[in-house]
Amino acid sequence: MENIAFDIQVFDGYSQPNRHFSFEITEDYEGDKWHIVIFEKNKSLPRSSFIEESPYEHIDTVEVKTEKEVFDLIRQYHEGGK
Repeated sequence: MENIAFDIQVFDGYSQPNRHFSFEITEDYEGDKWHIVIFEKNKSLPRSSFIEESPYEHIDTVEVKTEKEVFDLIRQYHEGGK
């Protein structure tokens, strides 16, 4: 069975509406059950520009053990807790 990898884009729609995060999530990578690399887009551009331009900045790399922890981490960023 192949390991899965996927990307998720999240806007912080609560405390910081102009924050946009990208999560690169990989299963069983470098000894991590779930390896998550987190990027944030340039906050100074208007929201409409996020998709077309603006490079991402690496802000964190995290390892979690369960799918629930993956989604809990994403939810924290979405809700402005990070």
